[in-house]
Amino acid sequence: MSEATKAALRWLGSDAEHGFDRFGAVGIVRNLLSEIAGMQADAKALRDKLDAAMLRWTTELPTRLGWYWYREDGHATIVKVAPDPMYINRPLRAQFAEPLPAGDCIRVDELDGDWAGPLEEPVE
Repeated sequence: MSEATKAALRWLGSDAEHGFDRFGAVGIVRNLLSEIAGMQADAKALRDKLDAAMLRWTTELPTRLGWYWYREDGHATIVKVAPDPMYINRPLRAQFAEPLPAGDCIRVDELDGDWAGPLEEPVE
């Protein structure tokens, strides 16, 4: 039994631990404390889900097709990671929206920056 529960039961009366109290509120207090504990567990589960859903920068190369954030030298942009349409079973390529000196499509394994993704499609 938590210290808060013990303090609440002491306040209710000396026999409150055995279910007898001056105000008939032992059950209410226990239910409220139980509800609070449940809400705290739900809040932690939600925080864990949100944390898992957040994108994190990593140096690991993309292995799936999709849209990714790519960051190099302090500049971040969104790129499309897709197979090279000219070849079968070739490394994935990153297609940049903005023109690059070496072209707009570069092999993923030739890039030295950080990745985050793939980006999930929004829900309605």
